[in-house]
Amino acid sequence: MNSAVAYHAKNAVAGLSPNFGLDLTKLMFSQGKLDSPANATAILVQQHSILLNWTNPLADHRYKDDTDVLTVLVYNSTKNRFFYQKTTVERTVMAYHLALPASYRGDVIQVYLSFNSLKTKRLRSNSVYIGALTVPKATP
Repeated sequence: MNSAVAYHAKNAVAGLSPNFGLDLTKLMFSQGKLDSPANATAILVQQHSILLNWTNPLADHRYKDDTDVLTVLVYNSTKNRFFYQKTTVERTVMAYHLALPASYRGDVIQVYLSFNSLKTKRLRSNSVYIGALTVPKATP
């Protein structure tokens, strides 16, 4: 069993047999030593986009650098689909505007963030769960 399956089997599987499910608040897509996004939030802006914000409270150190870049994972729990985006947005920007596919209107989404180091290959943070949002349906 690989480490991702082992983590999710131990921490994210909920329920009793035969009614198992995933606790989406405990899902992780990234695991590492880099500092995770701090105080992250997601706010719906417009009909199919979200504004992601985080803080940058600490000075640079071994596991945090201002040049770390954001990665976003959106899970559409209505359609059972993932939307994954590596960005070039640095930690110090503290905000990112993400346009969602138009087909997500009216759906419930789960939002997760992490950082990846530009200076050290394979150095990444644990992903953090931001929350669930309902994308508004298109207005006429």
